[in-house]
Amino acid sequence: MLRLVGGSVQLIRFSLRYQHQNPAFMVDNLVNLQNLSTLLLKKGNEVRVDAETMSITWLSPYSYYQAASQEELQGYIDYLTDMGIDNYEVETIDQSNREWIEGLKFTSVEDAYLWYNAGEDMYLANRDEIPLDNASLTAFVRELNAISSITFVALAEQGMLDTAAVAERANFFPEWTAGFAYKEKAIVRDDGLLLYQAKQSISVENANHPPWESPELWVHLARKLEEGK
Repeated sequence: MLRLVGGSVQLIRFSLRYQHQNPAFMVDNLVNLQNLSTLLLKKGNEVRVDAETMSITWLSPYSYYQAASQEELQGYIDYLTDMGIDNYEVETIDQSNREWIEGLKFTSVEDAYLWYNAGEDMYLANRDEIPLDNASLTAFVRELNAISSITFVALAEQGMLDTAAVAERANFFPEWTAGFAYKEKAIVRDDGLLLYQAKQSISVENANHPPWESPELWVHLARKLEEGK
């Protein structure tokens, strides 16, 4: 997450989620109590009804602040405290791999996000060729990403990458398909977390059984790293 301030990138490091609780509201009959409750629920509020006292209280839908520093975050917390709001949660956003983009200048948030997602290496290698208009820039980055994945697959098939690196990018490899011929050293994935590499060229006639049932044709190469690990 990021924002542009004067054209320069600021990384968002904290998200503050809060709710405002309204004071108890007294209602004169059960029908009005039910009608008010239904209306508030439709608007996304959390509603608490007390039929004995004929009162209703509600928490507003969540609102958010985004902060780029601890100081900015504390300013929002102080403001909420002054307003009597203590129903909030703070989420810390890990930007450790994005520090390179802090302070760089872009013409739009969309442009900044393209490079934020592409990564530092791709930005540094291609910044002198970056198109100025947004449509060309989008196509440019997509093409770079495609070239990057093709290169990675070729290196992996030749055994030039360790299995941990291959597992981190399991989605670069195609899902195994029955009836499809595969060249020697081709890498495929199942529909879950496993990657397999062809021991030899596999003809269409021999491609009707999945890798996990054909150890004579395929070797288990790696397990895709699960999210967050």
